[in-house]
Amino acid sequence: MLKELFIALFYAGLPFFIASCLMLYWARAKGYRVRYQNEKKSAIKNEQKPRQLSAEGVIMNRWLAFGGGYYGMMAFVTYVHVEVIDIYAAFSRFESFAQLIDALSVSFLIGLIVEAFKNLITAFLWFTYWDDVYTISYGWIWLAVTYASFLLAEEVVPPAGSDLDSTLDAN
Repeated sequence: MLKELFIALFYAGLPFFIASCLMLYWARAKGYRVRYQNEKKSAIKNEQKPRQLSAEGVIMNRWLAFGGGYYGMMAFVTYVHVEVIDIYAAFSRFESFAQLIDALSVSFLIGLIVEAFKNLITAFLWFTYWDDVYTISYGWIWLAVTYASFLLAEEVVPPAGSDLDSTLDAN
């Protein structure tokens, strides 16, 4: 069990933490309103509605379409993982650029679009996908590690309007 914890930390926790930090930082830097854990707690204390998630842009909209929080981040990471593998598989079978040009057709492009929709379903069912990628004996360990990574990323990346913003603006 301890071995699986270390494997989960390095294969899931660290990459998920980095991806979460990047997405949360990018959202903050672009001025997108992303709900942070502390804001939810303070909104409940003050009986206010927490700020709603909203964004513009393909990547941010995809993440927010998946929910924007932990579940959304897991679905987004899963979607990117599956899409990269599928696109690589689709284009790596060609030995030359000329072969690729010859194979390009409407049916090839429609096939890529159909695969993208199938990958969307896979992303929503991310908890079944990752068991096929890694040998997971204790799923709760992997879940706890990724959730802790996301919560840590929320704490590390300051929300918009923090003291860090004024420090960065001054430089």
